[in-house]
Amino acid sequence: MANKKINVILNKNFKHLGAKGDIIEVAKGYARNYLFRNEIAVPIHSAKINYLEYLKQKQIKEFNIQQNEAKKIQNYLKSINKFTIKRKISKNNIIFGSITEKDIIETIRNNTGIELNKSQIKLPDLKKTGIHIIDLEIIKNFNVQIKLQILPETI
Repeated sequence: MANKKINVILNKNFKHLGAKGDIIEVAKGYARNYLFRNEIAVPIHSAKINYLEYLKQKQIKEFNIQQNEAKKIQNYLKSINKFTIKRKISKNNIIFGSITEKDIIETIRNNTGIELNKSQIKLPDLKKTGIHIIDLEIIKNFNVQIKLQILPETI
């Protein structure tokens, strides 16, 4: 019986298979019909091994640079006591409307110049005034917690 598996190199990070540059074993049909056609992977040849080594080294350098930048951002955000957002509130200190990731991104950008995107913010349900803890994921597995103070707009 013929071998139904083939080794391929991933061209892109692919959620269920692995990271760019990884060598994985998949079914021949899956490789031909999906991975190769969508340029997610290429067949492995001896000439590709050198390219793979180059990619791995490049990824390590990029990761180290990202990690150093993330540490700087993490330390800077930790040094800030709290961020403040003002909103209209009811008599019970309940916020009219909602506070979104976009509001937090804008507040952080205005106060620090740091650019974040929505996927980096783990937002709890913010309904009342006061101080809330917000989790930020700077890069994968590199988190920081910030304090967000919600004040009435009249203050």
